[in-house]
Amino acid sequence: MACLEGCPVDHEQFDPASPGPVEDEETVCRGAFGKRAHYTNSGVLRHAFIRGNDLIAGSLSIWRIDENSPEEKEEIKALIEAHPPPENRLWDIMGAAAGSIRSIRAPSRPDEQALHVFDDCVIDDSGNKHPKHAAIGICKTLHSETLEKDTPLYVEIRDALHQCFMKRAIWSLPQSERR
Repeated sequence: MACLEGCPVDHEQFDPASPGPVEDEETVCRGAFGKRAHYTNSGVLRHAFIRGNDLIAGSLSIWRIDENSPEEKEEIKALIEAHPPPENRLWDIMGAAAGSIRSIRAPSRPDEQALHVFDDCVIDDSGNKHPKHAAIGICKTLHSETLEKDTPLYVEIRDALHQCFMKRAIWSLPQSERR
């Protein structure tokens, strides 16, 4: 059975610490860090922005965010900035609608939902939780456990997710401060 539109996984509450399932209209975001981590020298967001091992494992970290709340934007920004890659600075917070992510289909499997967006409040290896934390994972029907980062199916999914996030910066460090 393939994951189709409205898959039950997307409508379950997995963690009681969360405010509930991630709704299609919710904005989710990820931090994009400087040149050493996520950007090329010419300022293009690299595919490394989508951590392959995490996506395959179903634990690509994202944050639920209310773009209309300056306080919440600052809170999420502080949470993202708290764990930068070595020698990097937060340059952008990229956002996408959860429904847009769920609508991604791999060109080689156009009838199957490729990604789930779900509440996953665990934010570290110590079991700490935050209600605004969530995750993205490849649907199990695509046999994510057998995918490798160079598998054509994985590349199709990663590229589509990358494009989805590239469309909207929720917050950006001024160009003059990017080093």
